[in-house]
Amino acid sequence: GDEDKVKALVQYYTGVKSEALNVSIKDSQAVVTLPAKNAVPSEMKERASNEIIKWVKTESVKFEEVYKKAVSAKIEKTG
Repeated sequence: GDEDKVKALVQYYTGVKSEALNVSIKDSQAVVTLPAKNAVPSEMKERASNEIIKWVKTESVKFEEVYKKAVSAKIEKTG
């Protein structure tokens, strides 16, 4: 469907694997959620957005980055 098209275009332009993306389309807006660890330059987001708007017939594209609570690492004292 359209969500798969969006995932494919975002993966092509940003290099972020489609499995790491969450895509929803509502009210003519595609919302792309990606892990914060995948820093994507705004130029690549813009290129992907232009193609999404062209091929998926959305009016806008919104990118969201998700930051999750870090798993605390055990600190061991040395010496």
